Amino acid sequence: MLYPFIKLHDDTEITHSEMHEDQTVDVVVKKKDHRKGLLKAMCKLPDYKWDNVVGFNDKELDRFQKLVEANSKLIMEYSKKGGILNNK
Repeated sequence: MLYPFIKLHDDTEITHSEMHEDQTVDVVVKKKDHRKGLLKAMCKLPDYKWDNVVGFNDKELDRFQKLVEANSKLIMEYSKKGGILNNK
């Protein structure tokens, strides 16, 4: 299951998984583009390894990398609690 984390001004959505048994978390970036279709990428925390990149260029991935790095502590915390909406 993926939990919402943030929606950017350009409608890019960033979600994350629950924490896996190996203490990793999947962060998924998605955006609908009327010309290119669905753009997506997945980052595995805590290693910041990007995978399954479709449609995003290097500049965009660099921007997402910085955003994920700046928020990784929160994402990891929320992944243990069932997402930001279940944070108590």
